[in-house]
Amino acid sequence: MRGLVAGDEITRIQRRLDERLRAASSLSESQSALARELARVRDEKTAVESRRRVLDEMGRAHEGLGSGVRTVLGDKARFPSVIGVVADLVDTRREDADAVEAALGDLLELVVVADEGALAAHAEQALSLRVRVASPFDYAAQTRVFVVNDLSRDNSDQVAAAYRELFRASGG
Repeated sequence: MRGLVAGDEITRIQRRLDERLRAASSLSESQSALARELARVRDEKTAVESRRRVLDEMGRAHEGLGSGVRTVLGDKARFPSVIGVVADLVDTRREDADAVEAALGDLLELVVVADEGALAAHAEQALSLRVRVASPFDYAAQTRVFVVNDLSRDNSDQVAAAYRELFRASGG
């Protein structure tokens, strides 16, 4: 009888041991899954922080703005009343940002000054700026010369027809 009771006790202990081993294995799998998720979230956080730093730096450098606007924003000594550009002052929800940008377009680059009195002084200063604007066209590669000498300059119909043909030939 003692052997039977001892056998039952051993079986019961073995079942509890098996249950606890399964629970430990399940916890280990959960811990591994959570560790993987934590690593993924940390990587995502690092990427977002890096992007934010790049965007902050681009904002400080006024990337995307015209060179004249960047010059005005970067020269506080000459333009002390300049607050910023319209884009700096517009606050919108992320989901509305594209619509606001589309609606305002180039107006986002307008320079904002503290008061109307400063506007005239800033306008004088801004007119004295010399800025270089890069052209999106490669004129050397795209320039073509056409000599047209078989029409009369005094005949507006012929001149108009020649211009029309030149526009058609150039695709514009």
